[in-house]
Amino acid sequence: MRAFALASLLALAAGAQPAPADSALVEDVLDALAFDVLDRSPVGSRAAGDALRDTLRARLLADLRPDALRPALAFLRGPVNRAYTERYRATQARLSTAAGLEDYMDAVTDGKKGALADSAAVDRLVRAQRVAELSRHVMEGLFQRIEAELPALAERMRAEAPSPEDELVQASANAVGEATSALRYTLRGMPAADIHAAAAFYESPAGTHLQSAVNDAMVAVFLPMVFEQMAGMYRALAALEGATIDLDAAAPSEDAAAQGEVDVMPELIGGLGKLQSRVAYPEGARRDGVEGTVVVEFVVDEAGRVTDPVVTQSPDPRLTEAALAAVRASRFTPGRHRGRPVRVRFGLPVTFRLQDARAAPADGSPRPGAAAAGGG
Repeated sequence: MRAFALASLLALAAGAQPAPADSALVEDVLDALAFDVLDRSPVGSRAAGDALRDTLRARLLADLRPDALRPALAFLRGPVNRAYTERYRATQARLSTAAGLEDYMDAVTDGKKGALADSAAVDRLVRAQRVAELSRHVMEGLFQRIEAELPALAERMRAEAPSPEDELVQASANAVGEATSALRYTLRGMPAADIHAAAAFYESPAGTHLQSAVNDAMVAVFLPMVFEQMAGMYRALAALEGATIDLDAAAPSEDAAAQGEVDVMPELIGGLGKLQSRVAYPEGARRDGVEGTVVVEFVVDEAGRVTDPVVTQSPDPRLTEAALAAVRASRFTPGRHRGRPVRVRFGLPVTFRLQDARAAPADGSPRPGAAAAGGG
C-alpha cells in the first residue's frame, strides 16, 4: 500500500552494480507500486510520475536489500494491497464527480456514521507509513529553499509571522490531518483487520525500508515542484504590488525579468524528443551499470540560448558531462515580459536508463530515446 502523496531535489546516486535478478526484483516492486495512479494525481503528471519512478529505482538500487524487497513485493501483490488499490482508484474516479465530492466533504466534515474507516486502524497505518515525516521533510526543505533562493520572501514571512518555521510545522500537521481524512474515506468499508495488517507490514523491516525509499523519492521529486509553484505565486504577487525587491540575489542579470517576472516562459525548440536525441549514454557508465537522473539548471537568454548551465544533482560525473553537452546544444524560444525577450532561469532533469541504453547503436552514437528528460 503506497503512502499518500502530500506535496513535494531529484537526487540519490545509483552507484551500485546489481545482479540482473536484483534489478528485475526492483522493477517488479516498482510495477507493483502502481505508479500509474500517481501519474494521474493532482500533484503530478506523467513526467513527474516517471521521475518519481526513476528516482525510487536509483534509491532502491543504491541501497539494495533483496531480503527486504521480496516480502515487500509479496505484500504489494497480495490481497490487502490489491483491495486498497481498487478502492483508491474507485475513490479517485468518484471524487471527479460533483456528487462524489459532496459525499466526501459530508463524510469528513460531519463524520457520517459508517462513512469512514476505523480511525484507530487508519491512525496506525498513517504512523507506519511515516506520513508526518514526509510532510515535515517537505516543509523543512521548502523553507530552506525559500531562505536560499528567495530571501525577500523569507524576510516577508518573518515579518508576518515571528516564527515562520512554526507556521510550516503547523501546515505540516494540517497536511497530515487532511491525508488521514482522505485515507479514512478511501478505506471506508475495508475491514479494520486488513488495515491493521497493512500497518503491520509497514512497521516491519521490509515495510520500513520500502517506505523510507518512497518518502525520499517523493521529497526529491515533488519538493522542487512545490517550491516553483510558491515562487511563481510570490513573484506574480510582487509584480502586482509594484514591488522592486530582489527576488533572487544569485540571478545572472540585473534585469528584474530575469529574476522571475516573466509573462511567457521559454519553450524548448523541438521538444523533449529533440533533446533526447542529443543525449549519448557514456560507454563507461553503461558498462559500470550507472544510471540515474541529472538535474541541470541554467539561464535562457534573450536569444533563446542556454547560458551558465550548472548541474545541481548527478549520480555520476560521466552522466554529468553527457547531460551538460545535450542541454548546451538546446535552443529555446525566449521568455517574454511585457512583450520583450528576457533572461529566465530554467531547469531540466535528464534521466539515463540502462534498459534504454542497451538498444543504442554499437558505435556509441546517440539514439533517440536513449534518455528521458523533463521540463522545469
